[in-house]
Amino acid sequence: MAALTPAQTLNRQTHAVHAAAFWHPTQGLIALREDVGRHNALDKLAGALARQDVGAADGLLLLSSRISVELVQKAAMLGHR
Repeated sequence: MAALTPAQTLNRQTHAVHAAAFWHPTQGLIALREDVGRHNALDKLAGALARQDVGAADGLLLLSSRISVELVQKAAMLGHR
């Protein structure tokens, strides 16, 4: 979580966006996406991970926002095709 806040460039400027990030145990923070919508931030991250062919089971999902059942469901589907 300590790596999340410094990596949020848009939030530093606006103080008004959510972040979704993926942390890998050996590589650290490998992807972060920001959006005014917390669901949109997670959707953007899911796309970035798919393009990089990163398996969700290889690390941790970090969210800057409160979590809902729907976000847990989306997170559970990361990496499923």
